[in-house]
Amino acid sequence: MKIEIDKNPNFSSISRSFAKLKKLNINIYKLLNKDFLDQLNPNQFIYLIGITAYEGKNFHLNFKFIQRYISRINIKNINLLLNIEGQLYNYFLKRYETEEAYQIFCSFFESLYKKNQNKTIVQNLKNQSNEILFFIHAPVFLAHTNPLLYMLKNRKNFSKNITITSLTEDEVFTRTLTELNVKFVLLKGKTLLEQLNFLVSMSNKYKKIVWQSVPLYLGYVSKSIDNVCLWSFKFHPKFKNVKINIGSFQTYDKKIIFKGNIWKNIDVGFDIKNLNNETELWENRKLKFGAFCREELIDTKDYWSVVKIILEIVENSIFFYCGRKNIHTNWLSMLKIPPKRVVFLGWLENPHLKLKEMSFLLDGFKLGHGYIAYEAMAANVPIVFPSNRRSYGTLETYINKLSKHSEHKHLFENSKNYFLKFKNNKEAAEIALQLMTDEKTNSFYGKYNNKLISLYPKDNFEDFQKVIFD
Repeated sequence: MKIEIDKNPNFSSISRSFAKLKKLNINIYKLLNKDFLDQLNPNQFIYLIGITAYEGKNFHLNFKFIQRYISRINIKNINLLLNIEGQLYNYFLKRYETEEAYQIFCSFFESLYKKNQNKTIVQNLKNQSNEILFFIHAPVFLAHTNPLLYMLKNRKNFSKNITITSLTEDEVFTRTLTELNVKFVLLKGKTLLEQLNFLVSMSNKYKKIVWQSVPLYLGYVSKSIDNVCLWSFKFHPKFKNVKINIGSFQTYDKKIIFKGNIWKNIDVGFDIKNLNNETELWENRKLKFGAFCREELIDTKDYWSVVKIILEIVENSIFFYCGRKNIHTNWLSMLKIPPKRVVFLGWLENPHLKLKEMSFLLDGFKLGHGYIAYEAMAANVPIVFPSNRRSYGTLETYINKLSKHSEHKHLFENSKNYFLKFKNNKEAAEIALQLMTDEKTNSFYGKYNNKLISLYPKDNFEDFQKVIFD
């Protein structure tokens, strides 16, 4: 059978193409052969890798072909290389979500960018009138910007010269920053390369550049400036030219050695909106469960198989999920799930309000719910998760860390008994049945989580300053 890919493929159709190939019993990995790959333009290649990586399997096999394909393009075309990195991040790397995958991916692209011989070197701090420049990929109110805005909102000294810069601008986000006495600068340029070079040109006016969260394009920028710090909330890739690495770990030690690299440990907290709000009435919560994370984190057969058995065991139950795109059509067809039992909520401006209506949240097999897990804990909504997922979820991480706090560790004897984790689909369905039909059981776990989130210990902006200027 001859396989063709449009010269300008629609990336939103990757899931449909994957399902079609599976239905035809075509081994998608056989498409990764040099003769076929050599015929593809970058967009076609990324589309193909998006299909072969769709299930989050065979990382090393897929990455081998990524390396081979890039070895055949003109890597001196930096703008092309940056755009390929960005597209692969969205349609390849996000399918794996592991420390190893991020390290391999980031190290590879870092090695492709040449060190800028005319790099900006911080020599005279007295000539720098501005304190800190924060870079974020997109000015949106999401988990990665929540701690930044929360920290800036609660800082003691509002006279400090702080700037946030990004590749795009949002009027509401900019207005919020103005209220916090924080300047916003849109990176100018007709191309991604021009925008990042604009950031490089800005850097000599600031004492520190803080690259927040996603390490995408950091391999290029760190080759051009000497005062950049990485502030990561999830994974911990090592960059040779990044001066300071900042993260939040399951300990209260100020410094951590992680995979041979030094990380400074700080947790500035989150603006948790459901704290001190009333719990939703049980009548509005029973028989409902959901997922309020990125849709690609639950776009797997394992996950929807769990959803299927829960819907079968718990009569009249309904599953809700949100995201930027519908992903359930394929799984409903493949697993014979009744369409009326699944509700796609779309992109929610205030997911913390809708999740209050759930009996529980169901974590995926890759990562947990992230910041939204805190909102669920504050709303007395339990969280259920698979015991064999790839990494700790936010709930586990938070409880494990808090149990080591000198003032609170006495509260955590047998704390693992409060974890609602399942080894198989049958166990998941049994837990779900209790949580969706027994108000007392649900309240027991919900109140425990609520009590713990009220103890969230936080560092502040002044602590953050010490970390980056130490």
